[in-house]
Amino acid sequence: MIKAKGNMWYEERFLEAISPITLISLLFTIFMMCSYKSDVIFSLPLDALRIALPLTLYFVCMFFFSWFISRKSKID
Repeated sequence: MIKAKGNMWYEERFLEAISPITLISLLFTIFMMCSYKSDVIFSLPLDALRIALPLTLYFVCMFFFSWFISRKSKID
Protein backbone atom coordinates (compact mmCIF):
# COMPACT_ATOMS: atom_id res chain seq x y z
CA MET A 1 0.00 0.00 0.00
CA ILE A 2 2.85 2.37 0.76
CA LYS A 3 4.32 1.83 -2.70
CA ALA A 4 1.00 2.59 -4.38
CA LYS A 5 -0.20 5.56 -2.30
CA GLY A 6 2.96 6.82 -0.62
CA ASN A 7 4.21 7.03 2.93
CA MET A 8 2.45 10.32 3.70
CA TRP A 9 -0.97 8.95 2.72
CA TYR A 10 -0.34 5.79 4.73
CA GLU A 11 0.57 7.65 7.91
CA GLU A 12 -1.94 10.50 7.67
CA ARG A 13 -5.00 8.84 6.13
CA PHE A 14 -4.83 5.07 6.45
CA LEU A 15 -3.47 4.78 9.99
CA GLU A 16 -5.85 7.49 11.21
CA ALA A 17 -8.81 5.65 9.72
CA ILE A 18 -7.84 2.14 10.83
CA SER A 19 -6.63 2.90 14.38
CA PRO A 20 -10.09 3.09 16.03
CA ILE A 21 -11.17 -0.06 14.22
CA THR A 22 -8.16 -2.04 15.43
CA LEU A 23 -8.66 -0.92 19.04
CA ILE A 24 -12.35 -1.84 19.00
CA SER A 25 -11.55 -5.19 17.38
CA LEU A 26 -8.93 -5.99 20.00
CA LEU A 27 -11.27 -5.10 22.87
CA PHE A 28 -14.08 -7.11 21.29
CA THR A 29 -11.80 -10.13 20.92
CA ILE A 30 -10.70 -9.95 24.56
CA PHE A 31 -14.30 -9.54 25.70
CA MET A 32 -15.47 -12.53 23.64
CA MET A 33 -12.64 -14.76 24.84
CA CYS A 34 -13.39 -13.90 28.45
CA SER A 35 -17.14 -14.33 28.04
CA TYR A 36 -16.79 -17.77 26.43
CA LYS A 37 -14.47 -18.95 29.20
CA SER A 38 -16.04 -17.08 32.11
CA ASP A 39 -17.14 -20.33 33.77
CA VAL A 40 -13.53 -21.57 33.84
CA ILE A 41 -12.18 -18.19 34.96
CA PHE A 42 -14.64 -18.01 37.87
CA SER A 43 -14.30 -21.66 38.83
CA LEU A 44 -10.49 -21.47 38.90
CA PRO A 45 -9.70 -17.87 39.94
CA LEU A 46 -6.25 -18.69 41.31
CA ASP A 47 -5.22 -20.28 38.02
CA ALA A 48 -6.37 -17.15 36.19
CA LEU A 49 -4.32 -15.01 38.59
CA ARG A 50 -1.28 -17.27 38.18
CA ILE A 51 -1.43 -16.47 34.47
CA ALA A 52 -2.43 -12.80 34.74
CA LEU A 53 0.10 -11.63 37.33
CA PRO A 54 3.28 -12.64 35.46
CA LEU A 55 1.88 -11.20 32.22
CA THR A 56 1.05 -7.93 33.96
CA LEU A 57 4.49 -7.80 35.53
CA TYR A 58 6.09 -8.51 32.15
CA PHE A 59 4.21 -5.68 30.41
CA VAL A 60 4.95 -3.20 33.20
CA CYS A 61 8.66 -4.10 33.14
CA MET A 62 8.83 -3.86 29.35
CA PHE A 63 7.05 -0.49 29.39
CA PHE A 64 9.43 1.02 31.93
CA PHE A 65 12.48 -0.56 30.32
CA SER A 66 11.50 0.91 26.94
CA TRP A 67 10.70 4.25 28.53
CA PHE A 68 14.03 4.32 30.36
CA ILE A 69 16.02 3.40 27.24
CA SER A 70 14.21 6.05 25.14
CA ARG A 71 14.85 8.71 27.79
CA LYS A 72 18.52 7.69 28.01
CA SER A 73 18.77 7.88 24.20
CA LYS A 74 16.90 11.22 24.19
CA ILE A 75 14.17 9.90 21.95
CA ASP A 76 10.69 11.45 22.23
